[in-house]
Amino acid sequence: MRLICPNCGAQYEVPPEAIPPAGRDVQCSACGTTWFQRAPQPEPLPEAEPWDLVPRVSDDEEEADDLAESVAAPAPVTPTATPRSTVTSSVADILRAEAEREAQARAEEAATRATVIERPAPVPVTERPAPMPTPEPPPLPEPLRQPARPARAPERELDIDRINSSLRSANDRFGGRAPQVRPVRRSSGFARGFWGALLVLAVLAGLYVTAPAIMEAMPQSRVVLGPYVAAVDEARLWLDRQVGAVLGNDAPAG
Repeated sequence: MRLICPNCGAQYEVPPEAIPPAGRDVQCSACGTTWFQRAPQPEPLPEAEPWDLVPRVSDDEEEADDLAESVAAPAPVTPTATPRSTVTSSVADILRAEAEREAQARAEEAATRATVIERPAPVPVTERPAPMPTPEPPPLPEPLRQPARPARAPERELDIDRINSSLRSANDRFGGRAPQVRPVRRSSGFARGFWGALLVLAVLAGLYVTAPAIMEAMPQSRVVLGPYVAAVDEARLWLDRQVGAVLGNDAPAG
């Protein structure tokens, strides 16, 4: 019996007894497609013709037919050997196992569909009574009318009168003359530069005097203070030589 995969067209030769009369599920080993294969139906036998419909043949025709058959007898035809099945027993076992698994899966699916999950009946919801309308607050009494106040003079006019009175009192105080404003003296830039230079010199002098104590307390400061102290010492020696040279030239010869 030949099986043909409906998906990829692969062909398999299986023994006829591998497919039961009721059919079974088979699976293609090439593409994995599963289908239901029915058993082959036996070919119907040809119906026998009634004797009344068979034409009668005369004796002469029968002799002529026998002579023709004896003269042109066809060569005996050797029957061709039927192709053997290419499906081994292992493939048949695989197909059988796949069919059993498919049948079991279908049975489980049918069982799950047959089971009906009973849901609890919906609990009726009791309707809540409508809320009582809130009472409206009593209307507030109308405010008492306040007595009308006298109209005030415009603020602009009051300000002008106040300014005029203050100007008059100032003129009376200084005898009709406007007060003189003294100009503010501004410090010159020379004074600020001078005091700034003195402050810098004082800081440098204090740093030079306290350099030995600072280097002893913090040895890492020798990198900065050492060259600074040496430069100040050289400047002092240079200044001392210059002063000595000036004083030596100005002194009277003995």
